[in-house]
Amino acid sequence: MPYIKNEIIDKIYECDLCEAIGRLYLDPSYKILSNGTAKGLSPFVNERTPSFVVSNVKMIWKDFASGRAGKSVIDFIQAYKNLDFPEAVKLSCEVLNIPIEYEKETEAQKAKRQEKKSLGEIIAFVKEIYKENFAGSPRGAESLRGRASEGGAEGSKENLPKLSHGLLPAQKYMQERGFTEEILSDFEIGYALAGMYEVLKERGQVSEGVALGVLKAYQNGGYYDFFKGRIIFPISDKHGHCVGFGGRVMPSEAKEGAPKYLNSPESEVFHKSELLYGFHLARNSMAQRGEVYLVEGYTDVMRMHQIGLRNCVATLGTALSAQHLSEIKKLCKKLIIFRDSDKAGATAAYRDMGLALEAGLFVERVVFASESKEDPDSIGQREGAVALIEGARCDAVLHYLQGAYEEALVRADTKGKKVILMPEDKKRLSDLAMELIGKIPDVVTRDAYMEQVKARFGIKVAIEKPKEEKKYYKTPEIVIDFPQYGTEDPLENYQFPKEVEDPSAYRREIIEYGVFQHANRIYCSTDKGNAFYDISNFSIEIIQHMQDEQFPMKLIRICNVHGVEKIFDVLSEKINTLNSFKNVVTSYGNFSFSGSAAQHERLLRYLFDRMGTGRKIDVLGWQAEGFWVWNNKIVIPGLREEAINSEGLFKYQNDSYYIPSANKNFEKNMYKYGAQKKFRSIPTEVSLPQYLKQLYKVHRGHAITGILFGIGSLFQDIVVSCTGFFPILFYFGPASTGKDNICEAIQSFVGQPQTAIQLEGSASTIKAQIREFAQFSNGISQLSEYKRGNPQVDGIIKGLWDRRGYKRGSIESRVAVDEVPIISSTLLTGNDSPDAEALITRLIWEEMKVQEFSEEAKASYNKLKDMCRRGVSGISDWLLHKRAVFQEHFLEVYREKKRLLSEREAIKGVPVRMIDNLAVLYAVYGIFEREGIFPFWQEDMERHFDALIENQRRKIESDSVYQRFWDCFMVCMRLTQGERLQVDTNLRAEGGRIYFNFSTAYSIVQRQWFVQYREQAPGKSEMRRQLREDSSYMGEEKSIRINTNINSPTSAMVIDVSKLRIREELLAEIEVQSLRTASPFAAPSTENENTIF
Repeated sequence: MPYIKNEIIDKIYECDLCEAIGRLYLDPSYKILSNGTAKGLSPFVNERTPSFVVSNVKMIWKDFASGRAGKSVIDFIQAYKNLDFPEAVKLSCEVLNIPIEYEKETEAQKAKRQEKKSLGEIIAFVKEIYKENFAGSPRGAESLRGRASEGGAEGSKENLPKLSHGLLPAQKYMQERGFTEEILSDFEIGYALAGMYEVLKERGQVSEGVALGVLKAYQNGGYYDFFKGRIIFPISDKHGHCVGFGGRVMPSEAKEGAPKYLNSPESEVFHKSELLYGFHLARNSMAQRGEVYLVEGYTDVMRMHQIGLRNCVATLGTALSAQHLSEIKKLCKKLIIFRDSDKAGATAAYRDMGLALEAGLFVERVVFASESKEDPDSIGQREGAVALIEGARCDAVLHYLQGAYEEALVRADTKGKKVILMPEDKKRLSDLAMELIGKIPDVVTRDAYMEQVKARFGIKVAIEKPKEEKKYYKTPEIVIDFPQYGTEDPLENYQFPKEVEDPSAYRREIIEYGVFQHANRIYCSTDKGNAFYDISNFSIEIIQHMQDEQFPMKLIRICNVHGVEKIFDVLSEKINTLNSFKNVVTSYGNFSFSGSAAQHERLLRYLFDRMGTGRKIDVLGWQAEGFWVWNNKIVIPGLREEAINSEGLFKYQNDSYYIPSANKNFEKNMYKYGAQKKFRSIPTEVSLPQYLKQLYKVHRGHAITGILFGIGSLFQDIVVSCTGFFPILFYFGPASTGKDNICEAIQSFVGQPQTAIQLEGSASTIKAQIREFAQFSNGISQLSEYKRGNPQVDGIIKGLWDRRGYKRGSIESRVAVDEVPIISSTLLTGNDSPDAEALITRLIWEEMKVQEFSEEAKASYNKLKDMCRRGVSGISDWLLHKRAVFQEHFLEVYREKKRLLSEREAIKGVPVRMIDNLAVLYAVYGIFEREGIFPFWQEDMERHFDALIENQRRKIESDSVYQRFWDCFMVCMRLTQGERLQVDTNLRAEGGRIYFNFSTAYSIVQRQWFVQYREQAPGKSEMRRQLREDSSYMGEEKSIRINTNINSPTSAMVIDVSKLRIREELLAEIEVQSLRTASPFAAPSTENENTIF
């Protein structure tokens, strides 16, 4: 019977988990974030706050609302679609476009597969019980106690560990060792209480428990729990399925002679030589970094993952095997051996190195002083552990040779200028070098080591090479006859120009490519392959290839014979043909190339084999690789800050990055990268507390939200990943109230303030400008001149709140679309304020009214303005170094602050979005409160929040009916056809008042209401009540003449125009209608009354 190949299932497990689940779970709340995670509402239960999270780094998904979790898209489909494993695999292949391949299996193979499946289900069940035991849950601590009570002495309650201060001893022990709840959860740590025999006996699975090593048989009959009283470390296969356990005895229960650790025995599902502890959690990080740390024990791996070195695994008490190395090579090229600092650790490290070299891996060691006798777990607990560990890394081969060399120096003759080793020591050193380097299969790597050994130790290593046949390297035009590699002196077969004094410096390039570079010229052999001449007046280097699905680029450095150097990026395809290559280099000045097409092909091969790989960074700010990019430097939180060189380049964890806006070539080009050049860390003598104090002094309560918003914006990706939104801070009010100044001060957290985006254009124009929100990750952008009444603009602003990017057409096809993401926070300003509740609730509502200021206030204002003009963004570097603290605590603090806000009397009953917004700011305050940077107290902040909410509440309540009536009223006055409101027809203006028959006006307004709001207007009596309750209502006239064309009085409602929000617009429209009809209004009824004009 056919079944799906294991290779196909492996491909499914290796997919991007966030994206794969996103193809199945189509809820709009599900968003894939830039940090390798995704978040959305629960797929399984109804909830209002997203609690469903997916992590590519950990390769897990978890739904906190329902408690469901898994480690693959297959697990998710089984839970979400309620399918069995084979059907879930088929649907996974369909969703991920993986062709399904089957292979036949015999009855024996089928029986074995089913046995493994059955054992896997049992061991997963046992693992969950161990986990619940560790957590002290009812099922783990109470149910097992009940079941164990029937099992004799071993199962009695007296033999179970007691709870202490709410923690089981196992929990307490692991927490005292400094392990966080998150890491204990990631590694699914458990504890083995007595009673497992009784549990498996009830399930009829005792024999399976014995086969898995969970139970052991007494010699005289009966069974006992193999891991009883031990902390359990579940051991998983590469897909995260538990296949066995490691158990550590509790120090308080250790017995003399008893082993500290026990492991599951070999079984149908557990093979130690094929398993690496933590591999399923490390595999993504291994692939991303291209390297893996190899440590010894379970807690070593956990510690490395906890401090951020997630590319870490361990062997299971056995030596490194070929199977281990085979799995490692699929993901990375470098093994970093980090064994214990003792003799046994050193011995194991040496053996590991040999095997890894033979497997074709590069090998490094982490070396600390041997006398310290420390292990990775204890070193990982030191302050600045990551920097210490990375600083202790060294090449393993050269490390061992250096040790042997230093031993030889003890007996060496060092009196002269040259060190002379004793013959036997030199022989020993040479033999060691041959032994180690000889294990390396790659010729280029081997040669590089031989060069290093010769340069460092003066040892010439001769490793026998197999004889090679003469090779002919073909190009489109010529055949190059390279001499056989390994002749006495192959360079004697070539002719070189006089200016090339030492061709041997370019031996490998000459033999392998027929190309080399010297003194800023490119030299290439003739068609016959034996004479070299220059074909350019410049040298060239492809610094790195920058992969991109649509626009792959190459970063190139050229330098001509006059010393003029240019660094630029160019589309990869532009250098692939001779003519386009010439066009590229000549466009930068005096750079000429006279080579043929064939020589150009050889040059490309030469350059490609030497180029690095990396990434072009167009979006400054926070990067998924774990660092922040300013236009002038990078900040690696918790570690260091590093300047970007004048070429716009820097390296991080062996990868190269290019920031074109930082390239000196564009420094004086005012048309290129203007916005990015402002996004820079500006050194300042002003401290963070001083700046915040000045900001608060000038803007008082308005600065509270501004300060918290500005700081929170630096970590907005964390906020969005936890909440699905980021607040919009809205400053509104009349001119000259300081709106632009406070926005400038907030934007100064991220460099020189960017130019505000005007909201006065069409929706399409504004959408084009909104692309600025994708320019900076965790940046701050400003929208200005907000005016209500434009539903399209309101829709765009709402999308900024919940981070809905907008889609645009792609050049790839007629149906393809790209999405412009929203990754910057939003400051919104205007003289007007919105009236739609859906938008009001998404804003933090700051109304600024004060227009007149004292001389002292003006001086403070100018001082703040000077600070912003000079630049203060250097203060943000300190905040960025606190990212780990923010990430660890935000969600917990946010939920707590949201609860506290919901309980405040002034805030009860308001829409939940308004509370969510303030809870984000409150959480920022809670995280940084102990740092002593804020110029206000918690009570000041809470009182200001109360006032903001009250202002917003009034706005929502008034706009719901009353303000909408007057907005429709104005539109009806401006209509040019149909039934409308007209002065001296159904409306009278006199003495600062307007008079209208309510029934007539209502019948006209209600039709416009439906057109404008797509809903029925409130009933006539409700509308009348709303108007009467407002302060603008002056009463009723029982009989008044409104229509000047007929002598027919009517009843009328009287409104005081001066108290209407739309008074200026209403007065202007009345005047327009009066001029249009050339019909003057009636004179005032008394001399003391003024007309409305």
